[in-house]
Amino acid sequence: MHRMESTLKACLLHILEDLLEEELVKFKFQLTNITLAEGYNHIPRGTIQQAIPVRLAELLIQYYGEEYSKTVTQEVLKAINQRNLAESLCQATEKCGSSTEKVAKKTNKRKQEDKAGLNEDKWQLTMSKRFKNIFQTKSKKTPNETASHRDTQPVNNKEESIQNEHFPDLIKRLNLESYYPKKMTKVNSLLINKTFLHGTQPSTEEELPFCFLEKLLVLDCHLRYQVYRGNRDRTPTVSQTLRTTELEKSFEDFFIVKETQSTTVPTCIHPMDIQMAIFHCADDFTRQYILTKLSICQFALPLLVPNPCNFQIEFPLWSLRQIRRSWREVEKIGWEKKIRSYNNQLISWQPIHTVSFIRIGNYASTSKSQILNSVLSKSKHDHFFLHHSREDNNRCLLVDGMVEICWFCPGGRAKDRFENCIAFTNLHGNAEIHERQVRFLQEVSWVTVILLATSDFDIMNSSLLLEFWNSPKPLICLFENAENIMDKNYVHKVRIGIKNLNKIELADKITVTLAQMLKKSGSPYSLSNWANMARKYEFIIDEDQRDCQEAGKKADILMDILRKVKLSEIKGKLLPLQGGLWHDWCKKDKELHQLQEKGNKSIEQYKNGIEKEKLKIRCEQYHKVINLNDLMKALLESLQSHLETHTELYFLQALSMSMDQLTTTELEKLHQRHSSLLAQVRTEKQKQSKRDSLRCWEAELEAVSKEISDSTLGIEHLLRELGQIYEALEEASSQTNTLFLSLPQMAADLMISRLPLN
Repeated sequence: MHRMESTLKACLLHILEDLLEEELVKFKFQLTNITLAEGYNHIPRGTIQQAIPVRLAELLIQYYGEEYSKTVTQEVLKAINQRNLAESLCQATEKCGSSTEKVAKKTNKRKQEDKAGLNEDKWQLTMSKRFKNIFQTKSKKTPNETASHRDTQPVNNKEESIQNEHFPDLIKRLNLESYYPKKMTKVNSLLINKTFLHGTQPSTEEELPFCFLEKLLVLDCHLRYQVYRGNRDRTPTVSQTLRTTELEKSFEDFFIVKETQSTTVPTCIHPMDIQMAIFHCADDFTRQYILTKLSICQFALPLLVPNPCNFQIEFPLWSLRQIRRSWREVEKIGWEKKIRSYNNQLISWQPIHTVSFIRIGNYASTSKSQILNSVLSKSKHDHFFLHHSREDNNRCLLVDGMVEICWFCPGGRAKDRFENCIAFTNLHGNAEIHERQVRFLQEVSWVTVILLATSDFDIMNSSLLLEFWNSPKPLICLFENAENIMDKNYVHKVRIGIKNLNKIELADKITVTLAQMLKKSGSPYSLSNWANMARKYEFIIDEDQRDCQEAGKKADILMDILRKVKLSEIKGKLLPLQGGLWHDWCKKDKELHQLQEKGNKSIEQYKNGIEKEKLKIRCEQYHKVINLNDLMKALLESLQSHLETHTELYFLQALSMSMDQLTTTELEKLHQRHSSLLAQVRTEKQKQSKRDSLRCWEAELEAVSKEISDSTLGIEHLLRELGQIYEALEEASSQTNTLFLSLPQMAADLMISRLPLN
């Protein structure tokens, strides 16, 4: 019995030591709030707060016994979003002879779960197991383990084993083993160490990922060019060189270089490998944070990402949802040109034409990324990472088969290369090898640009080129070994010889050709439309996981309620607590601290009077809280039904994007009307006019300004209403309200999860 207890304690200790410091704090907090079975009491809060992992493991067994301590630990781990550790604890206790009754119940429950969520959890667990097995290649497997592993293998086992040779070593060198797969949270990505504070270069390869994240935090555009070379590039001193030359080499030996067999020399880690290794280790919210920051730095973003362990392809649509862009397009109405502004738009919802760049051939001396950078921008900023040499390209391990995306956003000026917003995609590697990516790009793109780096024989025998030739969509072929062959004989097919062309001339030719082709383009697609096409090619879409789908359905319920009310009336009808009552309360609170209208009253009398007026306002708010409207009921129900904070974040982000869609079109019209009226008023004032029309325009301008304020709506207004509900219950309610008791914990969880609350 004692031996079994010590074994269980070891299992619990192993799990607790795997938690980061912040995760351990969350574990202790949830442990004091979890609902316990009958007959069990919570461990005192003061005892838990001071306990180190060893003591905490002892307390769990002491208070809950052997069997129930496992159940409590697993439930708490799930509550803090550590499902993998909960699974590990279950497996560890099974191996040390613990009861399997709970595990059987858990298995039956899982069979009834949603298929999408089941696959997601299984995938992460399987990836974690297989990843550990990669590092333990020398350990022998039982026949059952071998069969299980064979079942999870993709079709091409040979290719997978080759790929896995590089990826585990890379993750190990970067010290990211504990974060793979998708275990790096946003908290991990925001840690600051001494390297960042002192502005020094990384001293080891293990510091590279967090140096990358620290530079990303401050939007340092040099983050993509950070490498650690260690002592590999150190050259011998002058005295050593002279001694070697004089004593060991003759004149001929020094100047006549003889080729020797190449030896494997460890190279420095490629900057793009650092970025993609972090991407593979990051969870969905951290990915969203990283891509948003990269977007602000004007860098290309991952669109299709091959998984390095199983050759599945990910389409990170959720991670791209928060990308915003601003641009101005020129619209022609008859002979007149009108500029239309798009301010801070969610790019994933905007229908935009796409141009895809691919390469056919194993290697091209011309850089496709350099061509794209020249087309996108006349400045020196590189949107796509520029591989300067063949060796530089070959040592990049994680980008082959990846598709990146970047957007050209015009400013409504004559010198803009294109008049409209255009998405540019870039497929890394030989297109003939990556068939699924090419077919997807062919479907979503209006124009495809192919860099040909093959012989005439390869071109004539390429089935891929034949497909592009037979496609009705426009095609531009860049011939690397030819010059002066640009012709206009084909309507939708154009050839350009790029030999001896500098990058400016080449960019100008491609720009002119693309501009002509895009004028006759069909209907554009948005990233949201691409999701259906991605499913057809069996790409993994992060939005398809169970938590995200459930959050979307909950957000749709609230949006149905909002759409039934006119946009400018939503705040007045559905958010009454932050209307006139709230403004009156704020004025009274301000006066309480400033005492500007005290008059002849004493300070105490005046303060008591203000306090009574504030309480009266709270009582009026409380009467409205008693009968909550459908919107706030649905919001509270959605937040309370989500047992895990990350599910609440999915819900709030989905709701935020839907509300943005609801308000964007109407606000654009109002802002245009406001700008027009403001220009008219300024013109009349410059003329010193006193006409009645000026007063009418001023009144209309004020009305439009108020409508803009009333129509501006976001989740911050909903959360602010919750705050007013809590304050009204706190000050005006005499009874203990279940809603009043649940709101603080809800807010605390959201704040710990980095959601800004005011």
